[in-house]
Amino acid sequence: MKFVACADTTFGGYTACLQKFFESGGDIAAALRRADTEMDGGYSLTFKMPQGADGRFHGVTVQSTRRNTTTRTRAGYIAPLPPSLRAAFARDTAEPVTTRLQHRSPFISVWFGVTRFVDAEGQVVVTWEPDHLFGVGPAEAARVTLVATQPNGTVLFHGELAPVRTEPIVGSEVTNRAAFNAPPGRVYLDMTVFGARGQKLDIDARDLEVPAAGPTPELLPPAIIAARTAREFREAVANTDTPPDPGREFSRTTRLLIRVPVSGGADSRVSARFVNRQGQTLRTMDALPGGARGVSQFDLSLAPFAPGDYVLLLTATSGKSAVEQRVPIKVTG
Repeated sequence: MKFVACADTTFGGYTACLQKFFESGGDIAAALRRADTEMDGGYSLTFKMPQGADGRFHGVTVQSTRRNTTTRTRAGYIAPLPPSLRAAFARDTAEPVTTRLQHRSPFISVWFGVTRFVDAEGQVVVTWEPDHLFGVGPAEAARVTLVATQPNGTVLFHGELAPVRTEPIVGSEVTNRAAFNAPPGRVYLDMTVFGARGQKLDIDARDLEVPAAGPTPELLPPAIIAARTAREFREAVANTDTPPDPGREFSRTTRLLIRVPVSGGADSRVSARFVNRQGQTLRTMDALPGGARGVSQFDLSLAPFAPGDYVLLLTATSGKSAVEQRVPIKVTG
């Protein structure tokens, strides 16, 4: 029996391999009988993972005590993540329950959240940046129009937004950060995405739930600012209105300023740890002095860490109450 190697696994590649097989005089009937025999002789083996759920790859070797037999199996398996970390790599914010039709535009990456509280209302901030994996060239998002409303129709914000890394135009109403106060309850965020030529690319509709301050602490989504220089970091620390970065993927050359707002629990204390996928603590951070009331700030340089997936673990304690939030962070080279 003659065999023909086939490196191309596309449909066209398989067709070419079959043609070469017949041209080389291969016995197709014998090959099919051998394949049928091997498929009927297969077994499914199950075993308990000795390492448990650690998220790592583990090799597997299967040996047979029967003579003149050949065993074939996969090289190994990837164990699932621990339950405490599995949800952390999904999303860092919970989706509010809503009956309104929502849509996440693939043209843009958006960050929105309550950054601090002014009296009984929360200050909502919205920023965005183009998603370069989807929109390129003329189809790349250049600006968006944001309309923020309450369910009763009250308009909280209506204006144009430039990408977060774009400097605001002096004297223009176009800014790279939308900020407005909202009372506790649901807020509708509706965006229209436009390209560089002014053409409409898509729409984006999301909901935000502004919490009410209560006796127990509640961690809100952190605002993360990536500083590329020491000067940028100092300016971000001094300016509470610095727009947060929408993404959660950062280069090793950046230094992160992490602002963590807390709702409720007047005596809340916030701590932060940077952990790997296995839950091992790589860096413990102390809160920076100063900052807005009810907001804790942390400094994290990514230079010491290898490219990969990590988790920012935040904990707020007030008396005997404690809450945690896990934020996935991806470090690139």
